[in-house]
Amino acid sequence: MRHKTLAGVLVAATLLSASLIQTPVAGGGHDHDPVFADGGVMAGSTNGISFAPDGTLWVANVLGATLTQVDPESGVILSRLTAADGVLFPDDVVVGPDGSIFWTDIGLGTVFRRLPDGTTFPLVLPIPGGLNSANPLTLNDDGTRLWAAGCYGGPPANNSFVELDPNGGGILNTLREDIPGCASNGMSWNDGFLYSPQPFTDEILRLDPEQGADQVPVVVTTGYSVPIGTAFDSNGDLYALAQGVGEVVRVDLDAADKANNRDVIAEIPVGWADNIAIMPVAGADDRIFVSSASDSVIAEIMPDGSLRIVVPGKFQLPFGVAVIEDRLYSAHIAGIVEYDRPTRSQTNHYRAAFGLSQLPAVTSMIAWDDHLVVMSALSGQISVWDPLTNTPVAQGLVFPPTDAQPFRGDLIVTQGNGEIVRLASDLTPLDVVANVQGASGLARKGSTVYVADHDDGAVLKIIERGKVLDPPVVVLDGLAGPEGLDIKGNDLYVVEGLSQTLTRVNLKTGARETVADGLGLQNPSPLSPFGWFNDVTVAGNDVYVNADRANVIYEFEAPRGRR
Repeated sequence: MRHKTLAGVLVAATLLSASLIQTPVAGGGHDHDPVFADGGVMAGSTNGISFAPDGTLWVANVLGATLTQVDPESGVILSRLTAADGVLFPDDVVVGPDGSIFWTDIGLGTVFRRLPDGTTFPLVLPIPGGLNSANPLTLNDDGTRLWAAGCYGGPPANNSFVELDPNGGGILNTLREDIPGCASNGMSWNDGFLYSPQPFTDEILRLDPEQGADQVPVVVTTGYSVPIGTAFDSNGDLYALAQGVGEVVRVDLDAADKANNRDVIAEIPVGWADNIAIMPVAGADDRIFVSSASDSVIAEIMPDGSLRIVVPGKFQLPFGVAVIEDRLYSAHIAGIVEYDRPTRSQTNHYRAAFGLSQLPAVTSMIAWDDHLVVMSALSGQISVWDPLTNTPVAQGLVFPPTDAQPFRGDLIVTQGNGEIVRLASDLTPLDVVANVQGASGLARKGSTVYVADHDDGAVLKIIERGKVLDPPVVVLDGLAGPEGLDIKGNDLYVVEGLSQTLTRVNLKTGARETVADGLGLQNPSPLSPFGWFNDVTVAGNDVYVNADRANVIYEFEAPRGRR
């Protein structure tokens, strides 16, 4: 996981977007549907949403590197803007009166504008000179003024709330600066003021756009757990939604008691929500739409408080799979989904409200006896998790982790800096086992441990019969971007990200065969040269693969008997 230049990210992402996702072709006698679970049509979460002048709804899919145009009546996908159009990590989107599309890029720390003729340009330089953790944005009514803010960014820059020149670019005014946690989440404009949800202080603030960073924001409601989005209807009423309590509310701005000035108009699962947009309707009540980052859903809130599902979904992107007996767990940044393996039915969804849950933003995961090891390449957190109680057993911090493997009561972990470290069962660091610059996936057979080297297209043996090898020994080369590994008997399974294949290699004979190809891998990631981590897990005669671009979990069949 090496840092990349903006040009490198753009080129790599464009190439990835241009590659085709084929229907997987499975070998080895596979005779059933290989798709174990499908995340839905909105790959990579549904985040910011905005209505265009033509009545269509635009959706930012931050993990899917996509802006999606949706028919709000039928849910039909009308068009997509992808990495080929300069869309990489879009977190929020707003459409101007002239049809221009503005979006924040949280990975690059900038804001883009796309004119109706397709011309696209940034309005602020990418980080370190840009807007750290660029997240929400909003326009005034006539589209002549634009504001954006950072949220979830850390030091040294923390988070700022700024006004940008929507035409020539550049920062015109700073309304808040150096705010820990979040300067604002899904903000909105109304009657000359800006309304800013604060997920870490449980407030919604009103800011004066004519003042600077020395202003004292006005609290318009408080005690609202993890507010994340706001929008105004045609009557000037403020609506908001929160992750911490799972409520969509109407806020009485005139009420004196700011802790009790919210009327609940709909209830949603805790940790489900992301943003809100309102469709004005002439001569009738406006219509309220909400997005779910955890489930990749777009829904309309009906007058009776029920949800009409416009675009169905199930999870964001699958980041690793783990099997404990007949339960399969799929990780994604906003939680963990549990399935019953025999029936392929979803049995639970552990959603993680950012800032509330002890579950980190999970980007990979393995099973360790009856627990899960969950890792976050975004925060560097690693946790041993009890899925029955949904609580951590142990927690630690490492350089952004990619994969892990149990070893003699401890844990071997690959890190983004190339170090492969050994942690004790309580996740305290013990020592550095090896250093492999392109280290990605791990696999173990007995007391022998293997690591995939994505950069060199190889698999290396780093521990043999309990003894660390210095230097590591190459046992397999000529692979196309190996990521996840697992072993059954003498068969080593390798996910090859660059060729989008699952390969089986006999460790005794060296014989190779393709288990499946056209998997749909390689979403661009701000933290990794190989995109999000695509892993493979063998459980009995079943082989599971998570595929980031295809947004599915595959199930293939392993050969029976000894090999």
